[in-house]
Amino acid sequence: MYAIALNNEVLQVRFFRENYPIGQIYMNSEEKSLHDSCEELFELIAMHDELSELHEKYVDEPDEVRWKAAFDYAQYLFNLDDWDASIEWLSLAATRGMVEAQFPLGEVLFYHADSNNDQEISEAFHWLNLAYNNGNEKARKFFAGRFPDGYGPDESSPILLALMTLAGVSGIRESQSWLAGYHGYASSRTEILENDDEISLEEYCDQLFWQMESFIELQELHEKYVDEPDEVRWKAAFDYAAYLFDRDHEDASIEWFRLAATRGMVEAQFALGWALFHLVVCNNVQEISEAFHWLNLAYNNGNEKARKFFAGRFPDGQDCDENDPSLLALMTLAGVNGIIESQVWLANYFGYKSDHVVANNSRNISSTSSDSAAHFIESQFSKLIGLHEVKQEIRQQASFIEVQKMRKTAGLMSSSSISRHLVFLGNPGTGKTIFARIVAGMYKRLGIIKTDKVVEVDRAGLVAGYLGQTAIKTKEVFESALDGVLFIDEAYSLVKQDTDFGQEAIDTLLKLMEDYRDRIVVIVAGYKGKMKSFITSNPGLESRFNRYIDFPDYSTDELLQILQVMATENHYSYSSTEVDVYLRSIIEKEIKKCGDTFGNARYIRNLFENILQSQASRLVKSPTALTKDQLMEITIEDFVTSLSR
Repeated sequence: MYAIALNNEVLQVRFFRENYPIGQIYMNSEEKSLHDSCEELFELIAMHDELSELHEKYVDEPDEVRWKAAFDYAQYLFNLDDWDASIEWLSLAATRGMVEAQFPLGEVLFYHADSNNDQEISEAFHWLNLAYNNGNEKARKFFAGRFPDGYGPDESSPILLALMTLAGVSGIRESQSWLAGYHGYASSRTEILENDDEISLEEYCDQLFWQMESFIELQELHEKYVDEPDEVRWKAAFDYAAYLFDRDHEDASIEWFRLAATRGMVEAQFALGWALFHLVVCNNVQEISEAFHWLNLAYNNGNEKARKFFAGRFPDGQDCDENDPSLLALMTLAGVNGIIESQVWLANYFGYKSDHVVANNSRNISSTSSDSAAHFIESQFSKLIGLHEVKQEIRQQASFIEVQKMRKTAGLMSSSSISRHLVFLGNPGTGKTIFARIVAGMYKRLGIIKTDKVVEVDRAGLVAGYLGQTAIKTKEVFESALDGVLFIDEAYSLVKQDTDFGQEAIDTLLKLMEDYRDRIVVIVAGYKGKMKSFITSNPGLESRFNRYIDFPDYSTDELLQILQVMATENHYSYSSTEVDVYLRSIIEKEIKKCGDTFGNARYIRNLFENILQSQASRLVKSPTALTKDQLMEITIEDFVTSLSR
């Protein structure tokens, strides 16, 4: 367990290893059954005349329903400022999965937390984070520093800083942005620290080559560049700086690394960050921030040394000293700025794991493929709303495959009990195709397949209309997917329709999967019930597909977030407060009407396309020239028009 406190002068990181588990549920000290809790709850509700309607609504229901009254009762107590009493009943509702209760529980625990009590801060974060992961909009705004009542604690509050840093390191982007704004160290806003004396490029180069003349070893470098124009001569600065750095002239090397780095040389950006890190005075925020700026710039430009540095592996091949306070400060800075490798490093260091942090318990084992796969899947996951259980399943699959590779390398028996082939279960529009592409990229980076291509097909792509042609058609599709992923959507439709040609496709697939078992991954997808019947209908299918991943339907909150992301990515904007209120009931009615056939994200995409058509129809009638803001704005009128079509 740990907490992090930050102030304007010193970056301090302290941690505590306690037996108290993170996010332990806040409950009454006496262990009660659900029935006992409900009995006590309704005895208390009966004491308040104002709650007679609530009492009548739930009192005769079974305990599995009665507990829901706990949320309303807790809200009633909360409004009376009886916070301590409300916590117990919010806990009852929150621990039974009521998302609406998770946020207020985290909020009240946050306001009750002691700044020196890391247990209480962690408890508040647990519930706020759970609400955030479940798509609660209030939790998202809280982590962005926008509090439900319009105001909140002062930014200098140590409790707020500790909780926001815990959220930032755990990968919550809203808190990362808040922290960046608070401390002014976001890489996009970090000013490049130049030499105090403003001198021209020509003067820099003259000074550079004058100094290089003093070293016989640099004669060849001198001759290579000395007669070039200044726009080329400056490139010698990197080699000269590296020469000085290797001879422990770190102060002298920094000036020349900076010349090359500021002109866009990526190798120099890492080298400058590395040199500055060596010179950091412990707890000097400015020096740590400057070192981070250049290391982060190199990382964002794809520098492999920078990636390894943030994973805790230094250029000389040695693991870092975890007890170095400057390193811990820099890694924390990197973690809250969203660098996945540093989040993993911090997770291992502090023993903390969250849905946003992939813990790598083998960081002392050099594994470029593992790091590459982890970085890839997390970069893809960061773009996707919800689906947290699916993401965790994919992470576990990656971890299993990587550990088996390590065991094989170490001469140990490796297990093959978990197939590389997968079954995706879920309703339309829940992201199955997107995740098939992510799996392909992950498997390529893990060395399972050679390419990340995905061949998508359904029954029509495999089954022909005449006897004997299905096997040929299936084989052609299968061979086109070799060294990649074959994704078969609605695979259950291959079983027993008007002809037996579907069974012919299944038999052909099973034989080809055996013949080319090391060159392909097959993912089958479709409705949960139908897919399970499909797999169990054939022993060959059962033996090859033993890894199932459930894709749940999106919640209404998540669907509204997806719409917001679509708009933002396409440079459109709208009033989310007004639109969310309008759309919520419409989406919920559509879900109820369609049941399992509801299109989820597909429904939102179709809705978005209709909205854009409505906006275009409105704008084209404008008698005046349109501004950029008008071209971006989607009005509530556009939403109403699109839904009335």
